[in-house]
This record gives sequence, structure tokens and C-alpha cells, in this order.
Amino acid sequence: MKVAFVHPLRHHAYSSIVGISECSELTAYLGYFNRGDIIDKLMYKLGMGRFIEGYKFQEINHVVEVSMIIKVFFILWKIKPTWFEKLFFSSFQIWVNRKLNDFDVIHFVQDYCNVSIRKAKSLGKQIVYEQIMPFDSLQKSIFETEMKKFDYIDSFTTSRFSSVKIGLQLENINMSDYFIANSVVTANSLKQYVSEDRLYTIPLGTVIKQLPEYQLKAKLRKVKHTKTLKFLYIGAHNLIKGTRYIVAAAERLKDYDVEFTFVGKPQFDKDNQIIEKINSLKNAKHITSIPHSEIRDIYEKNNVFIFQGLCEGFGIVTLEAMSCGLPCLVSEGGMGVIRDGIDGYINKNRDVDALVDKILYLNDNRAEVIRLAENAVARASSYTWKEYADKTKDAYKLMFQTD
Repeated sequence: MKVAFVHPLRHHAYSSIVGISECSELTAYLGYFNRGDIIDKLMYKLGMGRFIEGYKFQEINHVVEVSMIIKVFFILWKIKPTWFEKLFFSSFQIWVNRKLNDFDVIHFVQDYCNVSIRKAKSLGKQIVYEQIMPFDSLQKSIFETEMKKFDYIDSFTTSRFSSVKIGLQLENINMSDYFIANSVVTANSLKQYVSEDRLYTIPLGTVIKQLPEYQLKAKLRKVKHTKTLKFLYIGAHNLIKGTRYIVAAAERLKDYDVEFTFVGKPQFDKDNQIIEKINSLKNAKHITSIPHSEIRDIYEKNNVFIFQGLCEGFGIVTLEAMSCGLPCLVSEGGMGVIRDGIDGYINKNRDVDALVDKILYLNDNRAEVIRLAENAVARASSYTWKEYADKTKDAYKLMFQTD
């Protein structure tokens, strides 16, 4: 079976490629890939290496094809997004479309290549469609509810979730044969359009290693004796992340022995209201950003992770937190791989009362924090990128009945 993997960006695509290449004859067509050619060397020489960071993965070198001209368009798009976005994505698809006839199966990630999906469909190819984020119609509905609630202007939803874009997503879904969703929330957003026998849910992985047992024990010993339980949030501050509900909980708990650390930047101007509120609370602090090399330290200095995303593609931060020995308090829209009452707790979206109750419960029952934390670390060990690749391979074997 010959498979073409088509994706102009990267996301988690490299791990998908690893898995598929282990069960098929695969060629991956990518918009940019760093092999150390003249363009890559020039980018570093010009001090522009930041634009191509992460576009390199030795394990898939042998199956990746790139076009030098498309790489140039990619760089132009990175430098001037508003000028060159259309040129990059359209030229990428023109290049890819010339290749598709040679393959049995075409694998697309998200909704970047509608023209190429149409081409694959017209050629009678089997199409695998991998959905990262929940379907846009669900995201739009949630955004609109939040924007009315917090008095945001509606220009964002009309541009980000236009009826044209939603229509193209529906077209992609209708043209595809099999589907991979990267979270339960994403899978649920597709179920009204896709039969469950064609839908595979494969959670993402994390590069943060599981906390060694001796470090975990030392961390959890402190939980027993520390006066103030420390709660952490990492992520953007915006409506879909549900940060306002965590801040509301923190405000109601300002006279209790609990502390909150919020790490991340506001997405839009009006989201600065969230930062202002955090800074006004005596039991909360805001950190704009942390270098990735120090991210593990902030996880290890806190006791419980809070994530109240309303409609998340996955929420890798919850998996990172679990790896570092933090149980998670999550909403239904951002549950990731949390199991209610086992390695954290799941509350309904926007339920500040439930969140406050769980925070107080954990503060009063430190043995419960320890139990959940131990389970969280064990759970996280099953969600590596290698595991993601293996599960993708297994899904392909089921889809196409290969050995």
C-alpha cells in the first residue's frame, strides 16, 4: 500500500509519519523540512533560524520530500504572513497535486489543503483526515456564548470561524474515508458527521519525561506538610481557554491557604482584563512567559494543575503536568486523558462552584492529592510520541486490514 502524507506545516505530523511509515510505503510531502540544504544554511547565516526551528526530525528524513521553491514561499510567509500566506498554501497544493496519482491512500492533517483533498477524491483515492482541533462549528458556538457573556466584539468569530471555512471543513469531512481525532472532545465534535467505525481517537504525546520515583516521593512528602497548596495554570489567556473561570475561583478563595500561578499571555486586547484581575488578587500571580528549558521547574514547584478549556484539541499542558506529578482539575472541554477521581477531577464547563469545591477538598485532604498525583504520573507514562506513532500504525492496520 502506497501512502502520501500531505501537510504544509508540522504540528505533531512527524510522529504520524513515523507510525504510518512502519506499515506502508510512505512518502511525506511537507511545506518545509530542514535537511541542512542551502536554504536552511542561509537562514541560520542570516540570523533567521527561529523561523525554521522544529522543522527537523532525523527519523523521517528518508521519507520526506520538499520543494525548494515551496521552502522559499514558506519563509516569505513566515516573514510577511499577510502578504504571502495565500501564495504558500496554494503553491504547496499545486505541487502536491502532481504527485497524488501514484498513491493508494492520501493522509491530510486538519483543513489546510482543501484543493488537494478534492483532487485526491476525484482520483478515487482513499482519504484519511486527521483532525487536531474540534470542528469549527462547535468552537464558534462556544466562542459566541463567551463573547456575549463577557461583552467582546464579534469580529473574531466572523473572521476565525467564517461560514466559508466551516463549509470547507464539512466538504473535507464528506470527502474523507477515515478519521483520526486527537482528543475525545475533537472526536465528539465529528460524531454527528462520521460513523464511529471510521473514527479513531489517538491522544497526543509529550516530550516531558515522567518524574523519577525518588523525585516524586520527595515532592509528595512536601504536599503533606506545606501550609499553602499551590495551583498552576499554563496557557493563553482567552475565552476558549476558560481562564476567567479559574480567576473567578481564585477570587472566591482569596482568604484560604491556596495560591494560584497563571503563566501565559493574553491573546487579544480585551483579554488584558484577565491579567489585571489576576494582579489584583493577593493569592495569585501572573508570569508572562517561561523559557521552555525552565518549564519543568514551574510544574515541580506547584501541587495541582488547573485547566478549564471549553473546547480543546487536546491540552498537552495537562499531560506535561501529569508527568511532573500534578493531578489536574479540568473541565469537560479540556479533559485530555484525565480520569475523573483517578488522576484528577472533571467538572462541567464554566462550573466555578464545582471547581471551588474540589480546590477546598484537595486542600483539606492532602492524602488525596498524593493519590491522584501518583496515578497521574503513571498515566502520563503511556502518552509518549512513540506511543502516538504506534497507535497511528495500529489504526492504519485496522483501516486497511494490513499485517
